[in-house]
Amino acid sequence: DLVFVGHDAIQRQGGLYNDDDGREYPDNLFRFTLLSMAAMEAPLLLNLGGKGTYGDKVVFLANDWQAGLVPFYLCHKYRRNGCYTNSRAIYVVHNLGYQGQYPNVQACHFFGCEQHMAPDVEFGDCVNLSKA
Repeated sequence: DLVFVGHDAIQRQGGLYNDDDGREYPDNLFRFTLLSMAAMEAPLLLNLGGKGTYGDKVVFLANDWQAGLVPFYLCHKYRRNGCYTNSRAIYVVHNLGYQGQYPNVQACHFFGCEQHMAPDVEFGDCVNLSKA
């Protein structure tokens, strides 16, 4: 099944990551967080293929840093609350050259996580989505 995420923040001119002048969009971290959250919610909420929801026994394929928060949220949000306890995440790396690093972001504030969870996404003074 395919699920498309629609939100004003992801509809724009230019490329997937950069505008027509080659500058990274300033809200990329928000956009890829939204993508990861949508991936986590879809199996629980959407009637995919007319057969009802998938429920919480699924395998997530987190395709590189853009979906790097899927394992993070699986561990720190969903399993903590008794959801996706039998689910797994596979993280695929395509290119370690860019890891979804965003400087000067407070992980607890941005991702809504507790302080003890922050080291799973922090790398130096950056948030690193490949670390999650």
